[in-house]
Amino acid sequence: MEELKAEVEQIKRQLEEMAQQQSQKPLLSEEQFLDVKNITSLFKTITSATELTNATAIGANTIYEQLFIDTTTATKKLYIYDEAGKLWRSCTIA
Repeated sequence: MEELKAEVEQIKRQLEEMAQQQSQKPLLSEEQFLDVKNITSLFKTITSATELTNATAIGANTIYEQLFIDTTTATKKLYIYDEAGKLWRSCTIA
């Protein structure tokens, strides 16, 4: 019985050590960090009215599909797909 208790205690310690090690790891590895120098590659630029109509007629799955800049008129807009509301939202940008 004492052997069993000792084994349980050892397993508890190992689990605590594993949990502590896991909590000290970064959420993202260095390879997964976003390269801020290349952030513009996340945004597609739409230059024609037809392309704008097609892009906003459907939903979006990836970040690249969910964000785009509309340059079809003099008023430039940033479009963002609202996943919760299942609709496109936009704001004027300079």
